[in-house]
Amino acid sequence: MKLNCERIPHYKLKKVPMQDVLKFVTVDKTHLKEKDTWYMIDDKLSFFKPRNDYRIIGELLCSDIETSLGIKAVKYYLAYINGQLGLVSENFQEEGNGYYHVSDLYKSSISSIKAFGQYSFKTLHDYFGVKLEDNKDALKKIRTQLAQLFICDYLVHQEDRNYNNIMFEMIVSGIHHKFGSMESIHGRSIDSVSLTKIFDSEKSFSIGRDGVYDYKIDKIWDTSFLVTPDTKKGFLDEDKTIDINLLTLYMDYPDLTRNFMEKIVNEFNPQRILEKYSQGNSQLIIRPNNVSYIDNMLTRRQEGIQKILEL
Repeated sequence: MKLNCERIPHYKLKKVPMQDVLKFVTVDKTHLKEKDTWYMIDDKLSFFKPRNDYRIIGELLCSDIETSLGIKAVKYYLAYINGQLGLVSENFQEEGNGYYHVSDLYKSSISSIKAFGQYSFKTLHDYFGVKLEDNKDALKKIRTQLAQLFICDYLVHQEDRNYNNIMFEMIVSGIHHKFGSMESIHGRSIDSVSLTKIFDSEKSFSIGRDGVYDYKIDKIWDTSFLVTPDTKKGFLDEDKTIDINLLTLYMDYPDLTRNFMEKIVNEFNPQRILEKYSQGNSQLIIRPNNVSYIDNMLTRRQEGIQKILEL
């Protein structure tokens, strides 16, 4: 990759203290201590992720791909802050909503999701099935969003969708949601819930931070986000195009997956996304051989989706 330095802004800024960040976001304080690089940029609270390696490609490109497929995704841009290169994103939390990572829900003081099993698609599917039993529209929405995220992660070979990088935006009955305060949802109904904008997709395309492009046709999708905790990883066919984890999702939840998978097969054009990164006005220029690598990988995974649809 090549940085287009003329397009990358430079800032000299002071960090926003944690107590002030919590006036605008709801994040577990322990988690926030690990991610304390918050700044005010153009009068907007923004998070800075220091990066000076090939993970930049994954984050920027995944955001564009997710957006092109109709998934809400954090918009990143490159910047230097106090001489350090990294990715900037604006705070997406809005006043009046509650915000919970999946990891927050696994705290016994917050919710009962542990009783539904270990972190997996099915666990989230079943948990919201109970919490939203009387709100069928909201239930269908969150289940569909989770399925689409799962499928998109397969498409880009994202392997780190752990329970710290899925977040829900909720309105819970009987709670006056305030920034900096995470209330228990035990015994309360959920009035509305959706995924927040998707973030932390940098571990995608099987590109190492050292620039090693490691995707091969027999590369297993070693995702953190399984259909069930016991779902096997690997391929169904000798051609190594049908991923068992994705196939399981499709077979178990066709009503949540088929339309989106058809959209990827029929409408998604990798080259159209990648064109942006060969133009002079882009902050990041991806070299032609690496563009070809990513294009071939995405095309191969489209083919895997198509094969599943044809079964």
